[in-house]
Amino acid sequence: MKAGPIEIGRFLQNRQRFCVPIYQRHYVWTKQKQWELFWNDVRTKAIECLAGRERRFSHFMGAVVLETRGGFSAGRVPAFQVVDGQQRLTTFQMFLAAARDYASSTGFTASAERIRDYLLNDKPHLMEDPEVEVFKVWPTQYDRDFHGATLSRCDN
Repeated sequence: MKAGPIEIGRFLQNRQRFCVPIYQRHYVWTKQKQWELFWNDVRTKAIECLAGRERRFSHFMGAVVLETRGGFSAGRVPAFQVVDGQQRLTTFQMFLAAARDYASSTGFTASAERIRDYLLNDKPHLMEDPEVEVFKVWPTQYDRDFHGATLSRCDN
């Protein structure tokens, strides 16, 4: 087991998948209980960065516990089962999808494409099951329709 801090950008930049197992609850975060706190943390870090101030602290998103899933296959994107942290990962994915859509709608195409790389795996033509493996976070069956539509909205 390897434990330690990692930045979310580094966590999501690699070509890999994070699968939420069937026994996990569906996505339940709400605006008042979690989203507002999440947004305040993101906003604070963005203001700090844009102002050129030295980082006082890193944002702690909480623990994410993963378990390797399946064996290695040349045609399959490496997958991990999310044991803990699926609500946080899903929230980051929705936030990034919204940021991507906003960047795209305001003409910041290059930024939208960079953000897309944190949402979707590249080279679907090299995947065994591209309709599934293209997504970095693969939620429970209950959340898949919404999640897939949200992440694919600006998929070019």
